[in-house]
Amino acid sequence: MPLETDGRSRVKGTKPPSLYSAGLKMWRAQTHLNILRDQLAALTEGDVYSFEVKIDADGLNHTYYSSHPARVPDSIVVVLGDCIHNLRSVLDHLACQLVRASGQEPGNVAFPIQHEKTAVDPCTGIERPTLALPVRDDIRDSLDSMQPYHGTDIGRRLNWLNGLDIIDKHRDQLVVATAVGSAKTRVYDIDNPDVGRYPLGRVTKIWPEPLKHGKPCLRLTYPAPQLEANPYTKVAVKVRFGNPGPAKGQHILTVLEDLVKLVRDDIVGAFAPMIGVVSGDWPPGDLVTLRWNRRAAIQHHRDLSWFPGDGMWLPPEEQARRHPESVRPYLRSEPPHGTESP
Repeated sequence: MPLETDGRSRVKGTKPPSLYSAGLKMWRAQTHLNILRDQLAALTEGDVYSFEVKIDADGLNHTYYSSHPARVPDSIVVVLGDCIHNLRSVLDHLACQLVRASGQEPGNVAFPIQHEKTAVDPCTGIERPTLALPVRDDIRDSLDSMQPYHGTDIGRRLNWLNGLDIIDKHRDQLVVATAVGSAKTRVYDIDNPDVGRYPLGRVTKIWPEPLKHGKPCLRLTYPAPQLEANPYTKVAVKVRFGNPGPAKGQHILTVLEDLVKLVRDDIVGAFAPMIGVVSGDWPPGDLVTLRWNRRAAIQHHRDLSWFPGDGMWLPPEEQARRHPESVRPYLRSEPPHGTESP
C-alpha cells in the first residue's frame, strides 16, 4: 500500500523540515569561536612566553631563543574541541532535515563524508554506493558533489572537519605554540619614553618548529651594528595544529573561521532553499549572543603561572599551596617555613 503524502513529497504526519536545531549548534560553535579568539589574544598579548636574545659578534643579527615555553592552556584545547564538534553536529542535524524534506522520517542518520564513491559490502561482496542517505535525487546529487572523493575544495575542508572531530572524540587536539614572522615593538608613550632610540630590526628567519626551551625561533637583522638588544621588542606567537592531524601547521583560528564559513554558507546555505527553509530561519534569531569579557580573559591568563616541574598552569591559590616560595607575600595563606608572619 503506498504511503499517503501531503502533496509535497512528504509522508503525511511527518514534521516539516526546519533548521532550528542546526542553527542552535551553529550559534554555539560561533560562540566558542568568539571565546577562543579572546583566549588566544590573552595568551599571545600577555607576557606568557619569554625569550632570550643572542647577538652575533658583528651586532647585525639578533637571534631569539625560547625560554621555558608554557604549554598551551587546557582551557583553549577544550573550547577548540567544542567548536569543532558543534560544527560537525550542525551537519548531522542538517542530514535529518534533508531526509525529512525527502518524505521520510529520519532515524540515526549522519551527514555523509566519504572518501570513496562505492564500497564492497563485507557480508554480500556486492559493491554499493557509499551515499546511503534516503533523500531525493536532487539532494543526493548535491551531497555527492561535496564529497572528498571528488577532490574539490569543499571536500577537502569537509575532510579536515571530520578528521579534527574524530581526534577530539578520542583524544586531545594536538596544538603547539610557534613564533611567527614578525616581531612587535612597543610604541612610544609615557611608559616607554626611550623606545625611539632603538632601531627596528627586519625579520630574516623564523623557525617553524614548536617553541622549545633553548631552541631558536626568530632572527632579526639590523642595517647597522646593534650590540644591545631592544628591550621593547616582543616576539609574536601563534597557536597552531600540531602533527599528526589533517590541519597540521595551520593557525587554529584561520582553520576554524574557514570551517564556520564552510558549514554555514557553503553547505547549509546551499541546502536551505532545497528543503524550503527561508533564510530568516537560519540561524535562529531569538538567541542572545554570549558576551565574553575580554578584560577578564586577559587577567585570567595573567594570573596563571607556568611551572615546568609540574607541567601545568597554576592559579594563585594552587601556586600558594604547591610553591609558597614563588608567590608574592600578600597572596600567601600562611608564611613560608622558617619565617614569621609580619
